[in-house]
Parts: sequence; C-alpha cells; structure tokens
Amino acid sequence: MGSCSSSHYNVTVELKSLNSKYLELMLKLPRTYMKYETKLRTHLTKQLQRGKVTMVINTEVLSGDKRTLNINQELVKKYLDELNELANFLEIPANTSLDLLLNLPEVIPTEVEQEDPEEWNLIEQATKMACENLLKSRMEEGNALDVDLKGRVDAIGKG
Repeated sequence: MGSCSSSHYNVTVELKSLNSKYLELMLKLPRTYMKYETKLRTHLTKQLQRGKVTMVINTEVLSGDKRTLNINQELVKKYLDELNELANFLEIPANTSLDLLLNLPEVIPTEVEQEDPEEWNLIEQATKMACENLLKSRMEEGNALDVDLKGRVDAIGKG
C-alpha cells in the first residue's frame, strides 16, 4: 500500500498480488480515474515483471476548490419535458421533484475532463510507494520460503 497527501487530496493505492508466470494487471479504478489507466499500466509494467496484480485507488478530495459540480441543465430540461409528456400520456399528475431530476443518469457528470497535475503527482507517488512495498513483501516471502525449503531438505537428508 502507498499513501500520499496534499492540502487538496489524500490518495491511497493498494496493490494485491498472486504468484503468476506472467504479469496480469487488473485496475479497479473509479470512473473519474480511467484517464490515468494507460499511465498506471505503463508504470506498473516497468516496476513489476510478473504476478496477477490488482490495483485499487482511493482518492479523497480535501479542498472545496478542487470539487466541481457541472449540472447538465440541458439534459435536466429534456428529462423534465419527457417526464411531463409521459405524465400527460398516462393522465396522471406530474410530480417531478428536483431531487429526482438530479439523480437521473449523466445529469451531474462525475468525470473531470482535464488532468490535475497535483492529483496525478500524488497518484504516481502513491503507486511507486505501493510497488516498492509489494516488491519488499515479495522478497520477504521469498526469503521465508527459502529458509523453509532448506529446512525441509535438511530434514529429508537426515531422515
């Protein structure tokens, strides 16, 4: 695991790995971070040569000025028109609430088009840290297996 923070973001990257002959990457990214997928795959491929690796990124936005809310007003209007038309067709009262409209698909898009260099820098640092920790863990596990196997070979030789 790797974590990095700034006054605007808190980023945590988790890497889980299973032994595998080849490198298999599974990135579990929030939709807003799909823009980083290629960069992350490249970074992981350089650091890790093998294993079935799962990556999970969690980012907390700490600063209000980094949060954007872009309500798609045209889409809300189209939804409202369609719902009113449906209510007329069904001959029922149109009780459309703002809460309902705001929760309809794509009314409040979550994906930010532009990369925030600060955010990417933190993700990159946390990913590097997580890779280093994973490689260290693999080394420790390998050393423990080495000691165990040597002990078993010695026991077989004595038996």
